[in-house]
Amino acid sequence: MSYANYRERSALPFLNLQGSYLAGAQSAQSYIVPNVARLQSSHERKRLNVLRSYKDNWDGRGSLAASQIAVSLAIWWVVEFNNLATSTRPWIHPHISLSEDGDVVFEWWLNEKKITIYINEGRALYLKVWGENIDDCMEEGELRRASDFSALWYWLFS
Repeated sequence: MSYANYRERSALPFLNLQGSYLAGAQSAQSYIVPNVARLQSSHERKRLNVLRSYKDNWDGRGSLAASQIAVSLAIWWVVEFNNLATSTRPWIHPHISLSEDGDVVFEWWLNEKKITIYINEGRALYLKVWGENIDDCMEEGELRRASDFSALWYWLFS
């Protein structure tokens, strides 16, 4: 999927270096750099900036590095997640890592519930887990808009 198609499907705002919205951006790669200063928690900012420095085979087992675009998207998403979450519930700092495929991964746990979000250049996918049975206690889907996170956050606290 092209970045233009992704932008259209997901309704993600693309930002210039000053953080202003660019409604008609022609190139997502040119305009995807979000305003990192909006990230209120230095925990998330520091961890995501560390991920920028990872190279392929960062774990010694052939895992891919995240692209700069994927990390920039992850910064945008976590800012939006934080804004949505703190409007209704307390913020829990996510565990932030990379998958072996180079996806940026956010994970939250609360009691027996877990939310995992995988962000790459083309999509943001989630996995909800509330037990061990993969048929009855897990749900997966795609976050198409930041507001989709609200339902996940509400579920985590319910």
